[in-house]
Amino acid sequence: MSLAKELNEIPSQAKYFVCSVKKILDTLDKTDRQALEAAIDRVRTGNKTDKKSGLDVWSGVWLRKVLIDNGYKIGKDSLRKHLEGSCNCGNI
Repeated sequence: MSLAKELNEIPSQAKYFVCSVKKILDTLDKTDRQALEAAIDRVRTGNKTDKKSGLDVWSGVWLRKVLIDNGYKIGKDSLRKHLEGSCNCGNI
């Protein structure tokens, strides 16, 4: 297929990558899924600064670390896109 033809065709869903966060959510049991969804909501609604350490809590960095520490592979850009709502979760 030529570049021009491919660029002018509407891509099929098969050509999209599935959101990494959605992949993780789809593997979780109900309790863990609800906990991850709640954590995502906390991160999206804004960081709260811990008065003792001065560090932001409920951040994307924190969430990614928790996921990785629990065996879930997730890239920082994938998580950022999901948190911003610019991933393809709604497109699949």
